Amino acid sequence: MEWKQGKDHMIPDCLSRAPVCVPETNEMLAEIDEFSGPKSTIYSIELEDPSLRAIAEIAKNDSEYQELKRYVMEGFPENKESLPAALHPYWKLKNLLTVEDDMVLKGYQLVIPRAARKEVLIQLHKSHQGIEKTKRRARQTVFWPAISSDIQNIVEACKLCQELRPSIQKEPLMNDPLPDRPFVDVSMDLFSTGGKNFMVYVDRLSGWPIIVQFGTRCPNSAAVINSLRRIFSDTGIPIRIRCDGGPQFSSLEFKEFLRKWKINMSPSSPHFPQSNGHAEAAVKVMKSLILKCTKNGVLDEEEYHAGLLEFRNTPTSTGYSPSQLLTGRPLRSLVPAHRRSFSRNWLDAANQIDRDHQRNLVAEQFNKNAKNLNPLDVGTNVRIQNPSTKKWDMTGIIVDRGEYRKYTIKCPSGRVLIRNRRFLKRTQEG
Repeated sequence: MEWKQGKDHMIPDCLSRAPVCVPETNEMLAEIDEFSGPKSTIYSIELEDPSLRAIAEIAKNDSEYQELKRYVMEGFPENKESLPAALHPYWKLKNLLTVEDDMVLKGYQLVIPRAARKEVLIQLHKSHQGIEKTKRRARQTVFWPAISSDIQNIVEACKLCQELRPSIQKEPLMNDPLPDRPFVDVSMDLFSTGGKNFMVYVDRLSGWPIIVQFGTRCPNSAAVINSLRRIFSDTGIPIRIRCDGGPQFSSLEFKEFLRKWKINMSPSSPHFPQSNGHAEAAVKVMKSLILKCTKNGVLDEEEYHAGLLEFRNTPTSTGYSPSQLLTGRPLRSLVPAHRRSFSRNWLDAANQIDRDHQRNLVAEQFNKNAKNLNPLDVGTNVRIQNPSTKKWDMTGIIVDRGEYRKYTIKCPSGRVLIRNRRFLKRTQEG
């Protein structure tokens, strides 16, 4: 046996790293204290959501829910028939289900037990919006089998919604570029309902509405100015305000106020409210919400503010809600939501699904009156439709065929045109 110094060893051996003395009791306690006591307790504290706690309590007493949770944790059977009939709808979703915080999740969506679904539907419909918007809101946080049909039923059964349905009239949208940041381009309007006067102030980028109540007296310019000062302190000073030509907005006092605050005003055209269509649309939605939250001539403030919160949380046709566009996240409301639904990764995935769904709907609608045209070969003689007169008064020969139905045509004069297939018609003329 030959002795070598430790520094010459290729690898350290066990004995060379063995402690030479036993640690004292106080040293061991100090090490334990580092990982226990108040410090570790503070690290582990997490605020408990009362709405989630209520759902969890209901789930504990729901045998169907507990059975589903057991299958998720222990594994589903090999065939659907081995499942209880009540759990058959979950068969296709088995790979998406997880258990966290003693509750079942489908992705980021909280699976709601049967006994709690009615209350969740009531909360989802607080803003009294249509079927599709309510479905989009539900997809952000909750799930159960047949939730779509349940939402459709509650919306269609809502007496207030049926009584106050808007007239069937399509309003054209203004083709106006969106601002690049919130509350620099806003719309505002005054309206009255139920004997009370209100002002709506809407951000044109996010669609975030702010409602000001004036009571029974019609507000003058001074009252409007005071309200705007408070709004500006919260949201910043806009560059442009769009409003109608009402006396409150056309007065010298109001114009002087805008001049001092360095704001441009863009009044709508007389007898043409569509030129302030953004505010008009917001007025229509907010007036409907206020009407539905008014009982016996008294505005139910709790119902109204809960509905306004759900409106700000509901995704528009863009796939994003006003709260997401303004704050970058959904806001906590009375609709139960697991913390996963507030994660940007999950929201981005959900938004992408909604955008794809919307894109498919648009394509389906467009294709109802469309048909595929036979492609044209190079060398084909064609007639070309004039885009102004709609007449087929030009001729030419195809010299190149590009992507996306794009064709290059050479006319008898030597002029070269590029046209889409829909503006070309085969001809036997030489």
